[in-house]
Amino acid sequence: MENSIVAGALEEMSANIFADYPDGPRDFYVYAEVDDGVIAPSLVQIYPDHMLWVVPRSIGKALYRMWQNAAEDKKWQAMTLEVRDGKFDAQFLYDPARQFDEETDARSKTAMHERFPDLPMRHPRYDPDALMRDFARHMGVKAVSFELEPQKDSASGSGENQ
Repeated sequence: MENSIVAGALEEMSANIFADYPDGPRDFYVYAEVDDGVIAPSLVQIYPDHMLWVVPRSIGKALYRMWQNAAEDKKWQAMTLEVRDGKFDAQFLYDPARQFDEETDARSKTAMHERFPDLPMRHPRYDPDALMRDFARHMGVKAVSFELEPQKDSASGSGENQ
């Protein structure tokens, strides 16, 4: 894999993380698995006393591009990315013989707890309205509200066939 592609993708991922999560700590940890047609990233914000699991929004393309540009015999199965004090450190797992016998979420939580064994993991409060607003913001869609005009009665003599 070309170092410039990896460095560019890691910088893009870090910038996207900072843009997506402007509030809270600026330290993050990502565990991601990528394969043909599968991109499974997990991300936590690192607080002094806990980790907060957040949904990574805009890092999938960079992950897939990095994985796709690796030579066929150098495809990685998983990667971690730690962002601390504005710097990033990435590690790649190259183990084609590894058997994945648990779900991706379980593997990512295991990796996060191995890296930060003393920090409990918390999940954000479930708020469906906030999720929809966040999704709309991410997709670049603005909320629109309107009322439908009542349909004109066909007996009004408009001359149109129904």
